Amino acid sequence: MINTNKIVDISHWTDGVDWVKASEDAPFIIFKGTQRTDHVDPMLRTYITKCEWYKIPYYIFAYLEKGNEAAQTAFLIRTCEATGLLGSYFCGYALDAEEKNSSEDLKKALNVFWQAGVNKALLYTMHSQYKYVKDAVETRPDWVAWWEARYGFNNGKYSSLFPCHKGVDLHQYSEHGKVDYISGTVDVNRLTGTKPLDWFIRHAGYFKKGETGATASPVKTMTYKGLDGRIFVFPSRGYWKLGDGMSTNNSEVDRDTIKDIQKLINWISGSTLDVDGKYGNLTRAAVIKTQELVGVKADGLFGTRTLEACLKYKK
Repeated sequence: MINTNKIVDISHWTDGVDWVKASEDAPFIIFKGTQRTDHVDPMLRTYITKCEWYKIPYYIFAYLEKGNEAAQTAFLIRTCEATGLLGSYFCGYALDAEEKNSSEDLKKALNVFWQAGVNKALLYTMHSQYKYVKDAVETRPDWVAWWEARYGFNNGKYSSLFPCHKGVDLHQYSEHGKVDYISGTVDVNRLTGTKPLDWFIRHAGYFKKGETGATASPVKTMTYKGLDGRIFVFPSRGYWKLGDGMSTNNSEVDRDTIKDIQKLINWISGSTLDVDGKYGNLTRAAVIKTQELVGVKADGLFGTRTLEACLKYKK
């Protein structure tokens, strides 16, 4: 049974993983890829292959030593992509900040991801390290999830007596956790509710070919005809998704844009969505139907590629 309070880092396990059971129980898995700019984890290729074969979402991290963090991040990307094994279940990269890496250096490291076109990552820090990384984690972009370690009793169970910092997305609460698909204890993590499971397990996204963080605007805009000539606006992550517009914290601009999505989807596919500015399950299902119709990946995420395909379809 999927348990979002028992997400594991399997970096210390060379065997002893029941992959069939993991495919049934693990929301996603995290493992080590590189350290410094000269060490590749010997299990990297095996873990990628296993996760892809058993259809388990996964993240790969660089263990960052202090100094030259940007180069270490670039080494992680080059190493993983050179395997040629990253596939549909690869969710993103992660940076494991352990040795008092500074906020400035972590920002430079994250910028390497951005420049490479990566638009989803985890940033791991220790609770006791907070003063060194405060600025980096508090100003991180939406495509970066904050992953913090705070163990407390470190007995394999989460204790509310030892909470993580406010704003943490993924909390590592023990290195002595137990899961059914690993023989022995393992690092365990829990979702804190700041980002839904759907965010974590979605396949990693990249910018369009030829577009990097240096040329891509954090807010993408596009004008389209047929719906009052409005400017179509996308958030920094590049797409609208399930749950957007549902919160009372969402701005009216957000809901106006989602209303435009709903109008466009109704126009393209003949759906009869309520134009309410809420990206709920019915809207997601209609987006998937439309994506299948116009010939783009049917993932329920409404981004620029889906918009462009819709415009060509109804041209």
